[in-house]
Amino acid sequence: MSLENNNGVTTMSPLQQPIRVLRELIDFDAAQPVAFVPSQKRHVSLWHQGYSPASIRALADPFPNLYPPGFTRRLSPRDRRALP
Repeated sequence: MSLENNNGVTTMSPLQQPIRVLRELIDFDAAQPVAFVPSQKRHVSLWHQGYSPASIRALADPFPNLYPPGFTRRLSPRDRRALP
């Protein structure tokens, strides 16, 4: 989970530490944080590991359209540990 800049210098992704912590709690083999870019009116993949190219596209585009942010709260309304 590293990034390489134009000078060939490798740096650590700012997502590395939070994903490491989450992986210690939940043993997963694939992850893909996705963010909404309001100016482009679309979701983009911030980082991905363990998914095929087709899955990466599907999780960044059709999935958020079918299941918008907050959908888990609607499926589990009594779970108040969800993000606000």
